[in-house]
Amino acid sequence: MRKLALIFGVTAGLLAGASSASATTLCNEAANPCPEGRRYNMGTTIKMAQKAKVKLEMGGLGNLECNKSNLEGATTANSGNPLTGEASSFTLKECDLNGVRCANDPAGVGTNWVMNVEWGAVVGNGTWKLKKHLGGVDPGFSVNCQVGGVIVNCTFSKVEWILTTTGGNPAILSMVKAVMNRAGLACPANAELTVEYEVTEPKPLFISKEP
Repeated sequence: MRKLALIFGVTAGLLAGASSASATTLCNEAANPCPEGRRYNMGTTIKMAQKAKVKLEMGGLGNLECNKSNLEGATTANSGNPLTGEASSFTLKECDLNGVRCANDPAGVGTNWVMNVEWGAVVGNGTWKLKKHLGGVDPGFSVNCQVGGVIVNCTFSKVEWILTTTGGNPAILSMVKAVMNRAGLACPANAELTVEYEVTEPKPLFISKEP
């Protein structure tokens, strides 16, 4: 029994060590693990601005392209598996439907979203995920735009936004042709969203293992 208890104790210690070592953190250096003193701690504000136009492809209804978009949030832990955070603001502005400016900007829906960040196989890179809070609504935005004979009055959402993240100065996050769910009075038969953001704060930013 004593030998068995010792084996269990060693195994538990190894598992705990592996779990801790694999936790994700944000770092200002491309290193795994993130060196002591180089980590961005809990409460770090993350600000992103579009690097390229946000593009919503809507099949026969054409394309919606937005010239300005921002996403903002903050981490709620020093590290984790995944590292958690809260998205507090999402905006889309100066949007054109088939090249003509919409009178109204799209509105983000349920913008208090959960952020989950996970390190990847390449040092400094990983994934940045957005999803709803328990009892909330899926991440998305509502469009109410009429240009000529084309009318779009629809909410576009996705259960989980998965943004591929390349660490750097600045870090770049992208999601290409993500299939969106649709609900509303005038929705296209299908819709695919492409976004590309650069992190404007903090800089530089890398996704790493915790120290």
